[in-house]
Amino acid sequence: MSQVYWAVLMERTIPDYAFAAFMDMSMRAGNKGYARINVGYTRIDVARNRVAQTFVESTDDPDDVLIMLDMDHIHSRDTLDRLASHGQDVVAALAFRRCPPYDPQMYKLVDDALVQPSTWEPGLLEVDAFGMAAFAVRRRVFDALEDRGAHYPWFRFWYPNVPMAQQSFPSEDIFFCMCLGAAGIPMYVDTTLVAPHLTVSTVADDTWAAYLEDHPGLRLDARPVPAGLAEKLGVRA
Repeated sequence: MSQVYWAVLMERTIPDYAFAAFMDMSMRAGNKGYARINVGYTRIDVARNRVAQTFVESTDDPDDVLIMLDMDHIHSRDTLDRLASHGQDVVAALAFRRCPPYDPQMYKLVDDALVQPSTWEPGLLEVDAFGMAAFAVRRRVFDALEDRGAHYPWFRFWYPNVPMAQQSFPSEDIFFCMCLGAAGIPMYVDTTLVAPHLTVSTVADDTWAAYLEDHPGLRLDARPVPAGLAEKLGVRA
């Protein structure tokens, strides 16, 4: 049976709702023997890399699972269990942007651009990138990335040298997903597991549905991906 490791990423001040959820989750995780990786308050890419490095150094079992949780979301008590239970190597919960248009943070690569779906069926949806509110990755994935030329640190802010009109400066989550894709490693979002984003209220699937209803014909901007990314990263599929 695989061991579950988990960590809470505290880049921002923790809201009361999130703190209560984490207390419930911690008690459940402790009873199940899940190992928590502690990381201090720091920049998000630094935190993710430190957690991943600790995980890789703590186990060599390819089936062991690392789960990272962002603290500015409400996570259900069974989030760790559900993310760890899938047979896939990379699975994320579904999250939404904290501000309008409250769009879903999952993407498909279409013509070298990341495009978001407006609707989806419940279940596991294969994607090409996702926001990392809550996600699970198995130990074998980091070995595969190293073998295929995507070396540590795996989480980086990304500043591609492209024309100004194409500059979106993707963050560490999109960079990691692009490394996975370039290495031929599939990734999924469990659309039945929603991690509401904390603002002055919560942002979840019903928020997105309401925004769509209020804005008929809404088109989400595609995010261009620089050509030749795999070659630049030295990653082989």
